[in-house]
Amino acid sequence: MTLVAFHPIIRTWFERRFGAPIGAQAQGWPAIASGRHTLTAQAGTSPPRRGAQRIVILA
Repeated sequence: MTLVAFHPIIRTWFERRFGAPIGAQAQGWPAIASGRHTLTAQAGTSPPRRGAQRIVILA
């Protein structure tokens, strides 16, 4: 899923700032876009990467 389900301001900001999503983001976005409470995580990201922080921002 791309960011098409999100507001154009969010979509533009994300694409300019980060480019492409990490796996956990791409998998979690459909639930987030539908309004469901969502917790996502990506294993193997030690030390923490920006990707983990991006998930929380959109959730």
